Order: sequence, then structure tokens, then C-alpha cells
Amino acid sequence: PDDEAFEVIAEEFGAKGPLAPGHPYAHGDPDAEPLFAALSETCLASASLGQVYKATTHNGRDLAVKVQRPGALRQCLLDG
Repeated sequence: PDDEAFEVIAEEFGAKGPLAPGHPYAHGDPDAEPLFAALSETCLASASLGQVYKATTHNGRDLAVKVQRPGALRQCLLDG
């Protein structure tokens, strides 16, 4: 599930290089600027609709990156 979430993060944020320095998820040009200064390797929280990761921006701001699971909205509509 983490790799799937990392793929969503990379696509949604338009990452051209790694998600963060030393992050295990390989994406894009390894020489390009990383999207974040740091990104947790596993989710901090998980639920049926998605996952949450901790990130740090290049200027030191901590963020919660929420990733909706693919198909979650459709499932909610079907359940509703």
C-alpha cells in the first residue's frame, strides 16, 4: 500500500525527481530536486479511505500528506 500511495503523491504533486533524499520509493530523475526535504517511509495513520504520511518541506515546515486510496470515492458513493 505504501508504494501505491507514493505513486499517487508523485503524480499529484508532479514530482520530477525523488520524493525525498534517501527515500526508498524511486521516482523520476534521481538528480532532480526532491519534492520534500523528508517523507516518512511508512504511513502514520491508515483508514479505509486513505493514509497519512509526515513530510517536511525544504524550508523546514512539517506537513501531513493525506493520500486518498484509488477508488475510495467510488466506493463511498456505492456504499451511500
